[in-house]
Amino acid sequence: MKNNIINHFEPFLEKRNELLDGLAYQLLWLLTQPEAELTETVLSEFPWDMSLIGPLLETAESLLRKAGFSTCYPFYGENEIPCIHADQCRHPDCTLMIADSTVLSKETIHKQNGGQKK
Repeated sequence: MKNNIINHFEPFLEKRNELLDGLAYQLLWLLTQPEAELTETVLSEFPWDMSLIGPLLETAESLLRKAGFSTCYPFYGENEIPCIHADQCRHPDCTLMIADSTVLSKETIHKQNGGQKK
């Protein structure tokens, strides 16, 4: 069952986070360039820095959640359990949570967490 979940979740996580990281990178670049036109050549000269991109996305997600918006910034939680199966998914319309083939029971999650409660 766990491999089936990873088979669905991993490509989703990679694609989604690649998109979010790329857009955050572009925003960082735009904030530093008051008049430059965004091109791939110019953008490639700006440093890719996850120490800037990560906090930007986390702050944006926090602001949106405080304003009452649902967000989708997928991640692995404790014991490598995808957010969708650790009661940590932050979007009510998550297609992965809705798909029957990727649903874990709370008992399975509890066992994967080593029987620990949150």
